[in-house]
Amino acid sequence: MKQKFIKAIKKNEGSAFVTVIILLVVVVILSTSISVLFSSNLRQSVYQEQRVQAYYLALAGIDMTLSALLSEAADETTLLDEYKWDPLSNPSIQDDLNGKDHLIKSDSLSLENGTVSITIKPINNGSIREVEIYSVGTLHNHGTTNTLTLVLEADNPQVQRWE
Repeated sequence: MKQKFIKAIKKNEGSAFVTVIILLVVVVILSTSISVLFSSNLRQSVYQEQRVQAYYLALAGIDMTLSALLSEAADETTLLDEYKWDPLSNPSIQDDLNGKDHLIKSDSLSLENGTVSITIKPINNGSIREVEIYSVGTLHNHGTTNTLTLVLEADNPQVQRWE
């Protein structure tokens, strides 16, 4: 049997068929690998797009909240004025927050392609009163979320930082 095999190899009988089979297997493996790679890249791109949409939902929530806090009423006061610390009426900035749980506010807004949940709360940073705006954007169809936090000084809202 061994000698027949050696004779067949020396005569090159069936070598074209074996070569075609090997090439076919290589092509199938390569095409499957490329297909899996493209599929993975497509899923990653879709997920990234959803995260960006959720980011912009959260950013819209921050922008709407900031606009509401800074808009002036007829008596020229703003909602942000509620969060300011008055050292004359209460010398301790920490004690000033006691009994002011009403300043922690939460709300949800339903927009075209998702929901924005917003929480506003006063925080103390040393002797400076700050207002934290925490926003969560959630896409309706996918449940993808993204969060943003903006902290601004109550007395000087132009001083802001993202966390």
